[in-house]
This record gives sequence, structure tokens and C-alpha cells, in this order.
Amino acid sequence: MGAYDYKKLITKESSDIYLNESFFMDIFRSIRWADGVYCPKCKSFDVYKKGFLKKSNYKGIIRKYTCKTCNNNFNDFTNTFFENSKIPMSVFAFILFHMDSMSVTDMAKYLGCSRNTVYRIIKDIYRAIGNKHENFVLTNNGYLSEFKVNFNDKRCLNEN
Repeated sequence: MGAYDYKKLITKESSDIYLNESFFMDIFRSIRWADGVYCPKCKSFDVYKKGFLKKSNYKGIIRKYTCKTCNNNFNDFTNTFFENSKIPMSVFAFILFHMDSMSVTDMAKYLGCSRNTVYRIIKDIYRAIGNKHENFVLTNNGYLSEFKVNFNDKRCLNEN
């Protein structure tokens, strides 16, 4: 499997909103830094902006920061499941908005990527929800390939 050009894979039928990386980064930042930007190492709010990360998929979108207290460098994705991902935020958003209505196989065909990629992203999303929101109840079922899987099953949230 080679690298995917995800922007070509999401067709016009799906609305151009899925192609707008800046839009999803603004939403992500407003959720991630809801209480203000803080250092993930020392939890200090005394930080300053240090430009943008020059990552190929997110060039000019991911903001870098430096903590004035401990001199730690970090960015918007530090300590999130997006941190080492090469998959654009728009693909994550597409999967997030369609994972209750489309099967993994259908999403993979639609996006032009493997079922394993889509399945891993769904697993990461549910793992993040389970870890961050202990009182959050997963009420919906996901469709993995042709099998319906109940994501309320604790085994789906375990780290593997």
C-alpha cells in the first residue's frame, strides 16, 4: 500500500467541509485548549506561540508552543492520537461523522484506503472517548465490515 492522496478521495458528494483542514483544526483547538493553552508536561498556562509545525499534511496549521516555566516545546497534537498520524484531520472528521451510518468496508471504499486504517481510526476515537470521559456512555453500535459490533463492550476500549 502506498501513500494516499486523501483530498482526491473524498468526493464532491460529501461536501467541501471535509476538505477544509483549517476548519477542523479550529474546532480541534477550541476543544483541546478550551481552558486555555497549557504545557502538557508541567500544566503551566504560561506559554507562548512559536510558529507552526512544518508537517506535510498540516503545513501552516498545527501551532507550536513553548512553556516559559519548564521550556518544554509542544504542539496542538502533543499527547493526542493525532500526534504521529499522517492522516489528515478531514479524514478523521469524515469517519467520525459517518461511523454510525456506514460500514468500515463502505468507508474504506469511499476513502480509497484499507479497512484496517478505518478500523484503527474508529478504535482510536472510541479509546479516546473512553479514556477522557469515564461517565460517557457509548450508545451507538459501529459496523465493522459486515459484522455489527457493540462498542459498549469493554474489550473495544482496552489498550492492545
